Amino acid sequence: MRICLYGGTYDPIHNAHLTIAECAVDQLFLDELIFMPSAISPHKTDQNITSSNARLLMVQTAIQSYPAFSVSDYEMKKQGISFTINTVEYLSSLYNVSRNNFFMLIGGDNYKDFERWKEPEKILELCTPVVAARPGISSRKIKKNNFIFLDTPLMDISSTDIRNRVKQNKPINELVPKSVAEIIYKNKLYL
Repeated sequence: MRICLYGGTYDPIHNAHLTIAECAVDQLFLDELIFMPSAISPHKTDQNITSSNARLLMVQTAIQSYPAFSVSDYEMKKQGISFTINTVEYLSSLYNVSRNNFFMLIGGDNYKDFERWKEPEKILELCTPVVAARPGISSRKIKKNNFIFLDTPLMDISSTDIRNRVKQNKPINELVPKSVAEIIYKNKLYL
């Protein structure tokens, strides 16, 4: 079995997340891609984050029509700061999968800081990191051993922009799945 961890805050999940995940499934021949919403990202401890339940619900509804996608609430149930090494160890044990069949999808922005993550060497022993380019950060600018670079479209969509657009009463229909927009508006998120 070939699996891939795709962690993030997902506040909210948006169309670029889904497109990148589809590219990973196709290019890595994955059996399953696991979205892992974080409880508290070590890189975002100073930010207000939407409730775990709302973020989990948005991911669950966004991925319903994708058979290879799943979502785990492991980090949310564990609570506290979500260190990638703990999640990678958990999934590696749960799926009993080797590094060659276990991938971790990150954005180009996270790739730049990877060496500052908790126990990066151990992460590299347990899984193969996969980097999706982001606007301003392409695979041509970054090269490192042990990393795979996906061929993904550069989509300039960010969760921060979506939250700001909601606050400003601007449309978000082209940026998130319809089901996610409905949850945002129904629960008055980001106002």
